[in-house]
Amino acid sequence: MSGAIASRAAAGLLHIEDEPIWIDAVAQLQSSWPEVRYLGSAMTGTEGVDLCRKKHATIVLLNLWLPDANGFEVAEQLSRLSRPPRVLLFTWRFDDMVLYRMNHSPVYGLVWKTHRFREQLRSAVSAILAGQHYFPPEVQAELSRFHSSPFCFAKILSRTEIDLLPRLGEGATDQEIAAEAGLSASTVKWHRQRIMAKLGFHRTIDLIRWARLKGFVEDQRPAPPCAVG
Repeated sequence: MSGAIASRAAAGLLHIEDEPIWIDAVAQLQSSWPEVRYLGSAMTGTEGVDLCRKKHATIVLLNLWLPDANGFEVAEQLSRLSRPPRVLLFTWRFDDMVLYRMNHSPVYGLVWKTHRFREQLRSAVSAILAGQHYFPPEVQAELSRFHSSPFCFAKILSRTEIDLLPRLGEGATDQEIAAEAGLSASTVKWHRQRIMAKLGFHRTIDLIRWARLKGFVEDQRPAPPCAVG
């Protein structure tokens, strides 16, 4: 009887992830945690949101790189469910775009994809179940640095300008961006010129390099920094 009670009381954890090595590692880990009931995994954002809706996950461990969506977009979709889960980001990324989006997204914490993920995930789950957030100390320090810097792009650029930066960083033309954003090409050109002026750039190539450096462009995924084992 006590085992059945513990099982019912355990928090349901869903993993949204497209990298098999991490799917297997998390699945194996959860079997030894009585406070967590592993609900399985989904390899796309669409599948993950649907599975979370059906299984009423308490916690979602969410990869930022997914085949069909940005992880932050998935977090927003999850927050609109009738029973929204608490989202934990699972990533190796640590660029300024991630820092910016974390402050504007419904996420409860972050766990690194490194050899330390086991202890971090256990600590993060415990914190979330206690009604708290979990961010490693270095993330807290970088968040403070990012938001206190007078050069923080969030203090320099408007929300519209920030929203345009991913496509600008990919080298898309004003006409291409206009068609996707529902703007005129002249409006996009005006925003591009304002962004470059605010950031002190005189060439489009410099804006593209800056956007890639800051993490606005997600078309190149480097190898994870550390093995799972």
